[in-house]
Amino acid sequence: MRLFYNILQLLLSPLLVLVLPYIYFTRKEQWQTLWPRLGRGLTSYPTSDKKGPVVWIHALSVGETTSAIPLIHGLISRYPETCIVFSATTSSGRKLAEDKISALADIIIPFPLDISFIVKKFIKHIQPDLFILVETDFWPNVLGCLRDRNIPTILVNGRISKTSMNRYRRFSFFFKPMFNTFTELCMQTQTDADNMLQLGISRDKVKTLGNLKYQSSTATTLKTTLPFTVPANKLLLLCGSTHAGEEEILFEAYRELRSQNHQLTLAIAPRHPSRTAEIISLADTFGFSTRRYSQAPDSLEDVLLVDTIGDLAGLYRASDIAFIGGSLVPEGGHNPLEAASFGIPTIFGPYMNDFHEISRELVENRAAFQVSDKKGLLDVLEKLIDSDQFRKSSGTHAAHYMDHYRNVVPTHLELINNYL
Repeated sequence: MRLFYNILQLLLSPLLVLVLPYIYFTRKEQWQTLWPRLGRGLTSYPTSDKKGPVVWIHALSVGETTSAIPLIHGLISRYPETCIVFSATTSSGRKLAEDKISALADIIIPFPLDISFIVKKFIKHIQPDLFILVETDFWPNVLGCLRDRNIPTILVNGRISKTSMNRYRRFSFFFKPMFNTFTELCMQTQTDADNMLQLGISRDKVKTLGNLKYQSSTATTLKTTLPFTVPANKLLLLCGSTHAGEEEILFEAYRELRSQNHQLTLAIAPRHPSRTAEIISLADTFGFSTRRYSQAPDSLEDVLLVDTIGDLAGLYRASDIAFIGGSLVPEGGHNPLEAASFGIPTIFGPYMNDFHEISRELVENRAAFQVSDKKGLLDVLEKLIDSDQFRKSSGTHAAHYMDHYRNVVPTHLELINNYL
């Protein structure tokens, strides 16, 4: 499989002549990160003077980087002499790493493009004793080159959505050998573990250790000091990781609630902050005034637009009710655990495919509410707004549910201990 993959890379390499100008003129941010990912300037990244093992932790983007934070805290606490090297693929993931992980990790580096000689150059410079991949971002050459050098590789927070499972089955000739290169596959849920086994992965590699995000929100790096104060007579509804088509439904519900004199303030945190101007324009069509979170507003208007990266988890701490985006439109939903961990009522829509088991457990434990449309959303919001007791009891159920999973990081550390 890997040989075929590299031959295909070689055959397609002439297309770079066409692709590179396109990236240069239309994707300036990707162009700027391309050269470091090719290994340019790699030797300028320092090496650690710690005496312990080198652990290379990699995350794809913002969500995966957030998941890595409690694990890094645990590693540092238990193994203070360990050198932590951290990498992220996307520009938003790297920015969050610089903001939240630079004080924890010894070195933050770019992630190599999956070209064999480039990957080997990175591994030679880093000299890892252990490689930990958070959730996703599987690359045959990275995993293969690590295995060639007998470097243990562990997947943590592994999950397989229904869409991914269909793809893995269809191209099992490619994915099965790649997953089998892992030394350990630590999955979030039993369903995720069963999916791995159905792909034919060796049973002794697959573990169910839970979701690191059960503890990510309690990490000290996620504490947030708000630049504004929510009026005492109002509740803050925070809608996190929203997608196109979703804000319109939320604005319609918000307008209807306000027309009924419900005391509510709305905060929208789009999944992609680049959509901020688009959402401000949409809010204007509803007659709402807006403030940007990045401008540190000292007072709130009708709508607060969270246009920053890495602040969402801390903002959940300050909210009274949370809505999880990507769930009223078919985007698969986002992780509801950050909101639930702060003991606040949590709502999501019908499209929670990517977090099916977690969302089901939350609802079954009265720790969250699942609605099917705007009417269902309005019904739940009205009940939560009108009854302090109902709102507090719902948050208490969420907090109690999360209490059962406080040992997720220690369980991961026990496994990692076998390789340090």
